[in-house]
Amino acid sequence: MDMNLFWTAFGAIGGTVGALATAVAVIVALWQTKYSQKKKLKLSFSSGIAAMIGNKDYLFVGLSIANIGNRDVVIKNWGWCLDNKELMLVYPVLDFPLNQMQVQLPYKLSIEEQITLYMPKDKFLMNISENIQKKTLKANKPIKFWILDSTGKNHYVFSQATANEMIS
Repeated sequence: MDMNLFWTAFGAIGGTVGALATAVAVIVALWQTKYSQKKKLKLSFSSGIAAMIGNKDYLFVGLSIANIGNRDVVIKNWGWCLDNKELMLVYPVLDFPLNQMQVQLPYKLSIEEQITLYMPKDKFLMNISENIQKKTLKANKPIKFWILDSTGKNHYVFSQATANEMIS
């Protein structure tokens, strides 16, 4: 075998492997740039939050939102989903002192910041009960909560308990 031919073939194989490795490196670098700028929210629902406002006790349900991504997120609205694909929107409570618990939306949630959005528990349970009776919410399924950000993206979390377990 001619040594010139061997080294030419060896160089061609090495060049091809190097080109493929460079292409993979470029793809990984582009993916990492996009991934690092992705919005990431961690949502959790709580059905039993007690608060003393003044000298009176109140019960709330709450949706906690933590920004675990690398960019700020603007929270515009929140609520829960019905079975017919409609969304229930939570409006702020205007009654003093209950409005003291509310976060004013839209809210800019900074990196590594957490907020909790509250709703009076009695109003929440009344609405869940009415929607079960209207057959727009299944009693034996967990409730799906949503958050809408400023780009129009919805973020979701499910309750631990079913709708029926919450109202009983």
